[in-house]
Amino acid sequence: MSAYSFLSALGVDFNLHKSNSTFYADLDISRIELLLLLFKDVITPLSPPSRYHHSGGPYKSDEQQAGSLKHLTPALGGVSCIFRREIKPWQRYDLESRILCWDDKWLYIVSHFLKPGSHSETGTGGSEEGVLASAISKYVFKKGRRTVTPEEVLQFLHLVEDGDHADADADANANADAYADASIERSGLGPKVRGQGDQQEHIEVKRKRGLALAAHMAGLDGLHRVA
Repeated sequence: MSAYSFLSALGVDFNLHKSNSTFYADLDISRIELLLLLFKDVITPLSPPSRYHHSGGPYKSDEQQAGSLKHLTPALGGVSCIFRREIKPWQRYDLESRILCWDDKWLYIVSHFLKPGSHSETGTGGSEEGVLASAISKYVFKKGRRTVTPEEVLQFLHLVEDGDHADADADANANADAYADASIERSGLGPKVRGQGDQQEHIEVKRKRGLALAAHMAGLDGLHRVA
């Protein structure tokens, strides 16, 4: 998911650059747009009767299936932002957000503030010089008091194939990455298409790479124990 903006006078701090707090306001908007793009069919209060059904197991009617993963609430569990370069008054910038990975509880989203025309993935032709700031956020899906795993939600929506993470319970560090730029098709998460096994393999490789970064954020869960 990509959008562009600029720094107005209201977002300038006493150092005459973008106030740190305004980064988080921008992140709120970018993450919500991404969640609506990918999960609108299950997120409260936008969940219509679902058109999806699991490929495995007995067939369920739309009403039965909609009731199983309908009205989920994505709850933000934490955000960490790294500031690399200042954004000056009236400077334009792009903001990209995508799914980095997930584990048995959290869905991790990575966001990059970029100079216009830059690309966040330096390995695909972009440059680190274009990265102004980077952030990682984590969400949990709740259905009442019950936690629904990201894998279950993604498989329910056919954004990943069933069976891709059969060892997830044995290896809680098995996480998944998927792109979400202008559309689901470009996100690397899309409805299962016959003959596109390479796409799923690509997601699997990227998810494991994303875990290496997400694990550092997960380690902060014990920060409250520090005296």
